[in-house]
Amino acid sequence: MTPVVGGSPFQGAPVARTCGDEGGKRANGKPCGRKAGWGTDRSSGRCKDHPEPSPFDHIRHPKKRAYLAALSETGHKGRASELAGIDRTTPYTRQWLEDTEFQECVARAETMAADLMEEEARRRAIDGVDEPVGWYRGRAGGTVRRYSDTLLIFLLKGARPDKYRERFEHSGPGGAPLAVHVYLPENGRDAGNGDG
Repeated sequence: MTPVVGGSPFQGAPVARTCGDEGGKRANGKPCGRKAGWGTDRSSGRCKDHPEPSPFDHIRHPKKRAYLAALSETGHKGRASELAGIDRTTPYTRQWLEDTEFQECVARAETMAADLMEEEARRRAIDGVDEPVGWYRGRAGGTVRRYSDTLLIFLLKGARPDKYRERFEHSGPGGAPLAVHVYLPENGRDAGNGDG
């Protein structure tokens, strides 16, 4: 785990030491040792030559691996196909559809993409987004933090559906259907007669 500045994992930014501290290895098996900030991802502490292991590394087919990685980032099958350099119909071919291990990974990639989208929605709803304001001669004079109430509503509906749902089902005693009694005042017509 990457050490964190301060006492809580929620305080400060991660402190990256060297790539070797995080498990990056050279071809000869020795730690990489590349310093943080010199071609090193500051959040993970790993250099560009030793990225984080992918959950799809066990997939041997390189195009399938590339497709899964792109799908986990974009959440869009068409865009993932483009990024992987394959035709949009390839993931729907019989060979790819009958590969159960690959299909399990597709489900995992879609879940990962949904998690990313939910994280972004939470950021926009709770943390807000700085928008430039006060334009003069093509330059912004400042920024205003905007929050998305709509995204917050969706997050609440997902987190607490019993409390924030829009649709309620009514039922009678013991979950039975409601009995509806309709009173029709006397108007001189016969209810059984279709002459009405």
